[in-house]
Amino acid sequence: MKIPEIIIHETESLLQASQLSRQFGQDGKLLAGGTDVVVDLKQNRYYVQHLISINNFHALKKIDDINGTLKIGALVTSRELENSACVRKKCIALSEAAASMASPPIRNTATIGGNIAGGIPSADLPPSLISAEAVLHIYNDGHERQIPLKDFFVFVRETKLEAGDIITFIEIPPLPERTGIAYQKFGLREANACTVAGVAARITLENNRIITSIITLGAVAPTPLIAIKASQHLQDKCPDDEIIKEASKIAAEEARPIDDIRGTIDHRRQIVQTLTKRALHLAIKRANETG
Repeated sequence: MKIPEIIIHETESLLQASQLSRQFGQDGKLLAGGTDVVVDLKQNRYYVQHLISINNFHALKKIDDINGTLKIGALVTSRELENSACVRKKCIALSEAAASMASPPIRNTATIGGNIAGGIPSADLPPSLISAEAVLHIYNDGHERQIPLKDFFVFVRETKLEAGDIITFIEIPPLPERTGIAYQKFGLREANACTVAGVAARITLENNRIITSIITLGAVAPTPLIAIKASQHLQDKCPDDEIIKEASKIAAEEARPIDDIRGTIDHRRQIVQTLTKRALHLAIKRANETG
């Protein structure tokens, strides 16, 4: 479908972009990589008359390690996340998730901020970021606030972003010693097909027992979902095959998938169970390697 005529506004500052966003309201959209916005416009998912480009903000295209905290600009692309030695060292699950996204041309353009801001349940990056306890920095008209990513999503394509809000940075705190994190997904063969299910698992070990576990499910609920019962089931347990099997089954029960062209509810629960098992095994392996 042909996109109706749209006015693109090139902005020179966050303040200008934020003020334009507030001015246009629902008739405007921020434009960074554009991989979601352009597709949505072509598919007539919505129509806006104004696109507000924030591509000139080079400060938001950096990845920094600040005293162990990973600070990622919202305009960093999936390809840059995939290839960053800093990201692989600090949060390898995020690198894995970025590498699994769509096709290479899309990864070259899609940004981490856009992947988060869209609120799409099948987005690949949020589960790993949530398990890593990432925090969003959000700018609005000269002011900044922070929101833990786990509290950011409300429903399908609905987030806590308000008019004038711009995600600027994503911060990932240092992972504790003997912590491993991993991401596993299942998708259809088509390069641009949505993820059917994704699982991020984070494990911290002490004296051969699990002292922290955060399992986050993607694409199987209206928003990324922390499998609380499955995570709690691992608490203070030895990381053996049986306990991993039990936790994986619980995670599948916590999932809230729907029937659609990508799979039935039962099939997707089975996928969640398998992916959780794989992610936990890999996270535990990595936790042991860091010890």
